[in-house]
Amino acid sequence: YMGTLFSWISMHPGPAALWRTLSICCTLLCALALCSNIAVAAPSPELINALFAKVQSMQYTTSTPFDPPRTFYAQAGAYPSDVRLDLEGSELDALLREEFRVPDANPFVTNFALQILLESYSIAAAHTDLDASALLPSNASIAAALSSLASFHDKNRPGSGAIMFWPQIVSPTNASVWMAWPYNLVIPLTDLAKGGTVLEDILAAMGLSKYAGLIIEALSALNVTEDAFHIPSDFDDSALNVLLGTLLFELGDAVPEGYAAWAAANPPLSAWASLFESYAYAPLQPSSANGNGTFLDPRVYYVAHEFFEAAAAAGNTELRLIPTWIASLEETRALAAAGVAMPFNVQNTDASVCANNVVAMTRTLLSGLDSTWFGPTQQAALVSSAEYIAWAFTSGAASRRPDLIFVYYPSVYDALWFVGRSVVALNSAPVLPFPQVLGSVAAVLTDAMRGAGTELLLANMTMVAG
Repeated sequence: YMGTLFSWISMHPGPAALWRTLSICCTLLCALALCSNIAVAAPSPELINALFAKVQSMQYTTSTPFDPPRTFYAQAGAYPSDVRLDLEGSELDALLREEFRVPDANPFVTNFALQILLESYSIAAAHTDLDASALLPSNASIAAALSSLASFHDKNRPGSGAIMFWPQIVSPTNASVWMAWPYNLVIPLTDLAKGGTVLEDILAAMGLSKYAGLIIEALSALNVTEDAFHIPSDFDDSALNVLLGTLLFELGDAVPEGYAAWAAANPPLSAWASLFESYAYAPLQPSSANGNGTFLDPRVYYVAHEFFEAAAAAGNTELRLIPTWIASLEETRALAAAGVAMPFNVQNTDASVCANNVVAMTRTLLSGLDSTWFGPTQQAALVSSAEYIAWAFTSGAASRRPDLIFVYYPSVYDALWFVGRSVVALNSAPVLPFPQVLGSVAAVLTDAMRGAGTELLLANMTMVAG
């Protein structure tokens, strides 16, 4: 787990693309964990306090509209993240990769940043030489983050626990439908496609006018249209939202207003759990009337067909994988014209998305918060997804084709970190509820991480001097 975090930071030094905030957060978490897990000199309390202060200083205190080049859209309470061009090769490519950035507005980074701060407090609380209270976000900071996160609930599915990745606006073609609208991305790129100058104005404000031609050429080559941003809600952000509620619940008296605020903004866990019943990928179950749960992105089937064929040969009719999108083909057909559709109009499953759902489910069950939502379908989804993650590592598929195993966001490091969170939680629990189910999940993921997962980490780890 610690090795995963250190290598992850080494791959994302400084203000890295989407992970600028999280790289600092993970540095804080690693520094704290060094105090208890590794027999070396622990980082100084001053360093730890400085890292915490750095993270806290990054949280937006005010909201701003999209008004280029003066301001980008941002929400008070959120933590920042950037989108960049993944350019490689020349020194100029490196310069543009580092200097050209567009702030994004999403719940993903804010959720993770707050989770890591809460976990850092938990680690620090076990050490007498650290002032844990100094590492706890204030009630005001937590409340502001939760207020921002609450705005990402899928407004097409009120009370469902489904979370969107981007802000939402009313569809211009159907006033009863809400669609994703990442202001800072969709407006400049669609304006560029129309021959507008919004992007040029932004580059001028960044002092990058002399590179405008190269940047515009790179973005134009992507051929991005507005439709690319019209995604539905997803299981990834939805799981992280549940996990955040669980962490707030676990801290109890330390953040007395935190869990109450989260619970007030969210439906019962049973609502989130019911999404697995409607959308889990269950290819060995009889097809429903609309084919929901039986269609999958052919790229995923191509790379993982051995896993599915083995399940079929074993007669595993309980196979249910957690997918990426909270959507069906029927819903995509009905809502695409209004701006809500799965990319390429097809469902996919991603081992990283599975991993975030696994840790959300296991930590929630271990916390004692609530287990009434954990029925046969959810149990099958948890076990199947854990087996798929383990297969991805042990079969070598994750190293051969990370772009397909992790088709939603292809980072091996992220996946190892996500899985490591579950392995730590399961192996640290004195007693496992639902012992047959969680015992199976613990065994399959621990074996995968101790063997193929560790080998994959070491084979790809890059140490950065400095």
